[in-house]
Amino acid sequence: MTKRIVFLCILISSLFISGCSKNKDYEFKSERDFLSLGFGKNGDNYKWFYFTDQKFEEVTRPELAPVITKGPWTETIRISSANNIDNVANPKGYAVVNRLGILTFEGSSVNLSKDIGIFNNRTAGNLAFVNETPVFSVYKSSFFNETISASEYKKTEPHLFLLQYDDNTQLSYPVVNCNNILDKKEAEVTDYYWNGTDWFCSVKYEEDGKTNFSYMTWRPVSSLLSITPASAKTELIVSESDLQKYRNATAIKSFDSAPERIKNLLKGYGAQVPFTMSLKTAGGASPRLFQNENADFVRMERKCNAVIGKDLVSALFDDGTFYIQGSLSKRAFFNGGNPIVLRLPKLPAGFVYGEYVVTENTLFAAWEEASFYETERSGFIAVDLQAILYDN
Repeated sequence: MTKRIVFLCILISSLFISGCSKNKDYEFKSERDFLSLGFGKNGDNYKWFYFTDQKFEEVTRPELAPVITKGPWTETIRISSANNIDNVANPKGYAVVNRLGILTFEGSSVNLSKDIGIFNNRTAGNLAFVNETPVFSVYKSSFFNETISASEYKKTEPHLFLLQYDDNTQLSYPVVNCNNILDKKEAEVTDYYWNGTDWFCSVKYEEDGKTNFSYMTWRPVSSLLSITPASAKTELIVSESDLQKYRNATAIKSFDSAPERIKNLLKGYGAQVPFTMSLKTAGGASPRLFQNENADFVRMERKCNAVIGKDLVSALFDDGTFYIQGSLSKRAFFNGGNPIVLRLPKLPAGFVYGEYVVTENTLFAAWEEASFYETERSGFIAVDLQAILYDN
């Protein structure tokens, strides 16, 4: 009970900080640099969708989606991670939907691949790509997931860790299990960071009635996608690490050290506005974390997801402010190659935008109803970027 209380206090503190963010007014170079969706002819350029416990459905507005029981974010249906591959000839995007399955975005179409055996009782997220193949992780939370205590799971059921998603079969296959990283029966890899070479893992396990953490580093000796849990013992180089090395790998850095392309994109965003950014490389490894901090950071912090690709760089803030620069697939540079900022439709109080992908011509952005460490309704918005950026 004590460990759960401590964990909840940490969650509540961090989420309360982000929940106290205040809106600000921003200045842009010209009206062309600022477009508000939902007004005038742009009103037909987007659609809302929400998740049921089986699929996604269209809805007029997020607040009109059926009310559901709130729960810890680890246990609820929500888009937990998303990114797109950086392939002009095949501009697909993917999203991990916790407790449900994998969304594939191609052009303006969306497909949900459910996999009850994997997603039903596990927390899923941490999407990355290996040779344009999506990989992600799953685990069971010892705080909120009662199935982790089931005798069958403790003794015989494999504790899954890393999986790859196959487009052809629309199924997810185990690549590495928890016991391949740490040989403990009750081990759960609760988080990982992959820098493109090494995989840094936080592993939690129970032993003699005590909760323990180990920090492990590993890398494959052959193609990761050819590995299975049965072959991993001879195809992984695994070494014990420590908390400090894990923290160094996952550390939040100053936004001053972010790539120049993302800093140039956000020149129009007030330098005094504090935010924390999760920056992904399209089709790449784990996101890097950056922070733009000032004296008002605790009071006014915003959350931001960003993606850098060959021809496109973009960033979406949790209030719906979306920066984009470059060109959509197979198209010329829009706005003369200068950044544009779009204001996505305003969400009701208590709702926020989150992860997103940009495919050939469409922005798909997650939304959810969030309250401290819990979430309720969730879904995504589909925005016709071609109509907005090229046809206006």
